Amino acid sequence: QGIPEMLAAMERHRGHQDATGGLEQRRARRVEQRIRLLVESVLRERLFGTPAAAARLADLVAGVRGGGTTPYEAASRILASSESEDGR
Repeated sequence: QGIPEMLAAMERHRGHQDATGGLEQRRARRVEQRIRLLVESVLRERLFGTPAAAARLADLVAGVRGGGTTPYEAASRILASSESEDGR
């Protein structure tokens, strides 16, 4: 097939996507994904981006490795300390 046929097929596909809402759904998923990535980035920086946070993480890693706590409990402690720092 030539270029005109390919362009016509692309237009039909675009028309189908518009008619069925597929294009809007994909756009909404992309926006949602972008928001999630931004939130994850900000949270990662808040939770691990300071010297105090790095020290807290090192202590928790040592606790898990020593058998004094679990990774789940360590994660809970990180989240709890973050919430208390935010004044919640």
